[in-house]
Amino acid sequence: MLKLLFGLPILIMLMLGSVLMLPLLGLATGVFGIMLAIAVLALVLRLMAFVVVGIGGLFFGAFCLAFLFAGGAIALALFGALVHLALPILFIVAIVWLVRRASKPAPPAAISHG
Repeated sequence: MLKLLFGLPILIMLMLGSVLMLPLLGLATGVFGIMLAIAVLALVLRLMAFVVVGIGGLFFGAFCLAFLFAGGAIALALFGALVHLALPILFIVAIVWLVRRASKPAPPAAISHG
């Protein structure tokens, strides 16, 4: 009798409470689903961003390497042009120096007492 007096109303209240909590459980499941979808979307976007940054880094490296070789080729061409222009001038200066040096009289020979 005591079970029916106290146990049955408590059991009915617990059942009603659990039935009333079902929509809240559905809401929590929906929120979890939305959070999971957003997390998966963020993961995919981050992976795509990493791939884009990696490909951008590779393109930048290739671009810099091409400019490195192009700059080296330009420097080599400029050096060749400057040497081509300066070599005749250096040759003329060397000839003038040799002529002036050869036109000086030789110093007298030292007398050795042997």
